Amino acid sequence: MTIKTYETLHKDVLLEYKGNGIFDRKVVNGDFVRVTGIDSLYTAICFKIMTIFNELRDNPTYANFGNKAHYLLKDNLNPVNLVAIRDYTEAALLEMRRVKEINSIVVDTDNFNEFKVKVTFSVTAISDEQVDGGVEIAIWIYKYKLRT
Repeated sequence: MTIKTYETLHKDVLLEYKGNGIFDRKVVNGDFVRVTGIDSLYTAICFKIMTIFNELRDNPTYANFGNKAHYLLKDNLNPVNLVAIRDYTEAALLEMRRVKEINSIVVDTDNFNEFKVKVTFSVTAISDEQVDGGVEIAIWIYKYKLRT
């Protein structure tokens, strides 16, 4: 049996949740921790959801990479926009050749930050394994009060 490269789940760097919606690459003994298989797909999905569409446009490998949902975060997060965020996220994940099927995507608002949502996902990989997880996406708007 021959397995083509595009049918594998590749290798990636392990993401570590730091709190407050922040992920970073996990480092042990000064080196990145690498993951393969289903863990690699989880990392790739998180990167895809958290990256603003076209944010990496200067790198030809990642042309048109990312999630258009970020463009809606500055708007009123009403039910219609939450559905659009879900739809943009679904479209982004369906572009991934390692994702066979989207089982669910749930978008919830944040009670403390009107420009942040939690995206929870469940997908089936091309290996028929299930990947579940969640990330937060947000824009940070700083409000300054001018002294008069």
